[in-house]
Amino acid sequence: CMRAVASGLMPPAPPLGLDMSPPKEGMPSATASPPMIEAEPFDSSAFTSEVVREEYDVLRRDHRQLIKMGEAYGDFDPLGKLAFLDQVEKIEERR
Repeated sequence: CMRAVASGLMPPAPPLGLDMSPPKEGMPSATASPPMIEAEPFDSSAFTSEVVREEYDVLRRDHRQLIKMGEAYGDFDPLGKLAFLDQVEKIEERR
C-alpha cells in the first residue's frame, strides 16, 4: 500500500469484509495514534556474546532513528518515500 502511494499509484482495495464505517462514540479508532511503547522487546541481559549485544544495540539505534525519520513520511516526495521504505526493508533484513 505504501509503495503504491509512494509511486503515485492507487493503493490496493481493502480486504473483503473489512468494516470501513467510523467507530461508534467511545470506541477506539484505527486512525488514532497508538500509545508509545517504552518497553524493550525482551530482556537484553539474555545476550552472552559481546558481539551479539553490540549488533543488537546498533540495530536498536538504527531502528529508533528510522522511526523518528518516518514521523515526516507524509512530507517526503515520492523518491524520498521509496528511499525510506528501502531503509525499512534493510532494517527488517537485519533482524
